[in-house]
Amino acid sequence: MLKGCKWMRRPALALLLGASLLVGCSDDDDVQAPVPASTGTVQLNWTIGGRTDPELCARFGVAAFHVVVFNAGWAGDRLEFPCEDFSASLKLFVGDYAVRMTLVDQGHFRLTERSVTTTFILDQDEQEVIDVDFPESSFLNGGSASGNAGAGAGGEASGNAGSPTDTGEGGATGTTTAGASGASG
Repeated sequence: MLKGCKWMRRPALALLLGASLLVGCSDDDDVQAPVPASTGTVQLNWTIGGRTDPELCARFGVAAFHVVVFNAGWAGDRLEFPCEDFSASLKLFVGDYAVRMTLVDQGHFRLTERSVTTTFILDQDEQEVIDVDFPESSFLNGGSASGNAGAGAGGEASGNAGSPTDTGEGGATGTTTAGASGASG
């Protein structure tokens, strides 16, 4: 009777070992690569007085087009582009966004009366186009790169009226054109 039990244990042991080896194996076809996040493109275009003249950037002392991009969770990314470019393209993940735009000097002080804020929903492979104009009359420095909007005691100029990247609303005009097809790479 001991002999029978001994032989019965061996096939059971072999079956158990074989089953445990199968549990650790998998087919490589079942492994899936991570799916890349869907993106779209935002094209930002800005003008001064309706024109894309680099001389206007120098005249008003504009160093950069300052943009803050807020996602649906209201986390903001600050970006700046040289004024003379008058256009910038951003690749963003699909989702809801708000962008706040203004023109700033080299010290990052706002140069126009107000900032422009617009919202949009970006879909996969979509290109969102945002055009914004900063009228010449909206500049705090009155059209002079060296002029300051504020006056201190004794009538002397004492710095810029705006704080760095101040976020007031309005002043410049902005339009959003949604649904342009295709994404730029």
